[in-house]
Amino acid sequence: MSASTSQTEIPPPLRILIEAYLNSQAQHSVSFSSCCLDGDGSDRIYYRIQTCLHEGQLIAVDALQGWKKFRQINGVRITENHSFMYLAQHLAKLGFPVPHVLSSSLNSCYYILQDLGTTTLYNLSSNGNWNADIHLYYRQALSLLIEMQQKAGIAFNPSWCYAGGHYDRKLIISQELEYFLKSFAIPFGNISLSDAEQKCLALEFNQLADQALEAPCRYFLYRDYQSKNLMIKDGRVWLLDFQGARLGPPYYDLASLINDPYVGMPFRLRNELLDYYYEHAAGPLFLPPRQRFNHFFALFSLIRCMQVLGAFGFLSGQKKRLHFRAYIPRALTDLKQFAADRHIATAIPALGQLISKLSFKL
Repeated sequence: MSASTSQTEIPPPLRILIEAYLNSQAQHSVSFSSCCLDGDGSDRIYYRIQTCLHEGQLIAVDALQGWKKFRQINGVRITENHSFMYLAQHLAKLGFPVPHVLSSSLNSCYYILQDLGTTTLYNLSSNGNWNADIHLYYRQALSLLIEMQQKAGIAFNPSWCYAGGHYDRKLIISQELEYFLKSFAIPFGNISLSDAEQKCLALEFNQLADQALEAPCRYFLYRDYQSKNLMIKDGRVWLLDFQGARLGPPYYDLASLINDPYVGMPFRLRNELLDYYYEHAAGPLFLPPRQRFNHFFALFSLIRCMQVLGAFGFLSGQKKRLHFRAYIPRALTDLKQFAADRHIATAIPALGQLISKLSFKL
């Protein structure tokens, strides 16, 4: 989140929540000023609240749109906001660095968070200055990921996950592979598919899902573990935007961080971090031998990159958030390399041919 020039008014229910929280802390009426922040790809609206209290700044969140994202479980409506609150509590209880939820409305459509500042891992690494400090932060992020994968899946209740509690075939095909096809490849690549080509792609998508589901799916899966969701505060990596978490394979979040198109990490550093992860995670996570591990990493690098391009297409095309277009060329370059990987290419001739034809100009 970064400061914005937007003058969006704080909605009355959120203003009431802010005033009630501040007054309860000071035991008297407290004035405050606010600044609307850039929520990037999120539908939530964030405000930085400045007060005279010793806490200084708070983050107030208008998450009303999250009420519309839900699933029914035994007649109970589980929304995106419920998922966020459950996961914030779950991760905090285990000692993971997440912002404290300071106050919330009854339906969790409005809430107040601890302010973690303005510096994300993206801010530090997107300028291409891959110095020693950046390397250390990425290693810290990987160590944190390994610890989450080792501990956060224990006593985790998937019923609180609004978008589904498990990484399964339906998610892989509809929300990642077909999402890429419908939201990016067809509209942005001007791709027209015959019935026969669609059948070939559907077959390959199912084969990719088969391979992905060969990986154990009992680990905590963040599902958006990338530089814009990792804050840096007091030399420590903190976690944001974890409401889409579920149980799944360990390779997905690893691919999300190392192949993050927001920053375009050099491949030499990607390989170093991959070695670091395997060295530190192989024992605690019971990972397979390195050759099998490399196969899964290549597979999930492809799947994650397809999901990312689908998201960039959706956000810049349908939601008109045009700044996401800037990241498409880098992600597309990565995708072509992932599709040509020797671990993957022979299994996806139709998809590989489609990807090789794609081009994009800003």
